Amino acid sequence: RIRIYSINRTKPVTAKRLDILESKGLSIFLLTRPLKMELVSDDYLEKIKRRQGHDPIE
Repeated sequence: RIRIYSINRTKPVTAKRLDILESKGLSIFLLTRPLKMELVSDDYLEKIKRRQGHDPIE
């Protein structure tokens, strides 16, 4: 089976991540392989942990 993926580079968050990967010399190919870098900051993770996850606040 051949799977084809499309990346929408016009979305600001996607464009930013692609720029970060390119600046570090990392490839986007082999999407199942973990990256050698974190995509989110520790501050962001702490904020989400305090909110108890990504679920919307009701």
